[in-house]
Amino acid sequence: GTSSAQFGYAVSVDGDTAAVGAPHRATFNGGAYVFVRSGTTWTQQTYFAGQAGSAEWLGSAVSLSGDTLIAGAHHHYTILPFDGLSYVYVRSGTTWSQQDVLSDPTPTSGGNFGWVVSLDGDQALIGQSNFSANVFVRTGTAWSLQAELLPGESADRFGTAVALDGER
Repeated sequence: GTSSAQFGYAVSVDGDTAAVGAPHRATFNGGAYVFVRSGTTWTQQTYFAGQAGSAEWLGSAVSLSGDTLIAGAHHHYTILPFDGLSYVYVRSGTTWSQQDVLSDPTPTSGGNFGWVVSLDGDQALIGQSNFSANVFVRTGTAWSLQAELLPGESADRFGTAVALDGER
């Protein structure tokens, strides 16, 4: 890799698994790496690349919980510039696959959905850079929006940091 990839911009560890984001890799398409530990040795298990030509900054936020990884891509252009996405990946054995793509229920230009992410079991909390935080829950393999959290006053920087612990 190169220093411009920003490998390590975001990190998450759960047990013997680590996720590392590199949002500027491949001309800002980004990427997320997964490493596993056996004894004292860490080995790369997989790599998820951002969409070619998208400059979505995949890996700008990562969160692991068991065999599930959520990786934010807050610069992705879905409906409006930089409205963002978050990708959900799951592991079965040693194989990882994409389970879902989560998006902002009320997208705004520059909303940066996926700026930060937090995952605990079947619940995810995804923050934006200035607007809201969104709670998603998984039933089986399907993720659905449970709540959009909005401040009661100015939204200045609301959603720029999130943490999830069980149902809190």
